[in-house]
Amino acid sequence: MDPARRDEGYTAPGIRVLHHADGRAALRLYSQDRQAFRRRLLVQLQEAYRTPGWLVDRLWQLNPTGQGELLLPSPLPEWQPESLPRGEAQWSPDLQDQARCIWDRAREAAPGVLPTAESVWVDAVEKRWYRLACLGPRGRPAKQAPRYSPRARLAEAMREAALELFLSARAPIWMRRCYRPS
Repeated sequence: MDPARRDEGYTAPGIRVLHHADGRAALRLYSQDRQAFRRRLLVQLQEAYRTPGWLVDRLWQLNPTGQGELLLPSPLPEWQPESLPRGEAQWSPDLQDQARCIWDRAREAAPGVLPTAESVWVDAVEKRWYRLACLGPRGRPAKQAPRYSPRARLAEAMREAALELFLSARAPIWMRRCYRPS
């Protein structure tokens, strides 16, 4: 590495190392003008991660008070159901309670991170649960995997439901072709 480049804050082409001065400048901008700080942060995120503008806009529309923060829920850690036979895929009251509990906990933790009504959320998770129940085991013949984990299926159903609720209504046309909610 060229020593002159190291002083500029570069370690390799395209990779920039931030120094204390950068952090102090960001803190100063945040203290003086939060809107300008957010704008600058979004520009830097766009440069680093190429976050699509429509996604940032959609996140801010869904939760403007929480600065676009959303939650992809998962079952509670203490909920550890036993595995079930693959043919047993009914939506039970226990699953419904888990979906409601997650919705409640998300709303308590940070209002706005799950911006939908409880009934809509539970219905969407149930719909995804049945979709996943129709799929066979991944990568293995059915006779080798006669059982499934309700926890793993519910976690996947919650992720799919959240993505459908957050993105399907306003996703760009190219994404609607790639991600088709059923």
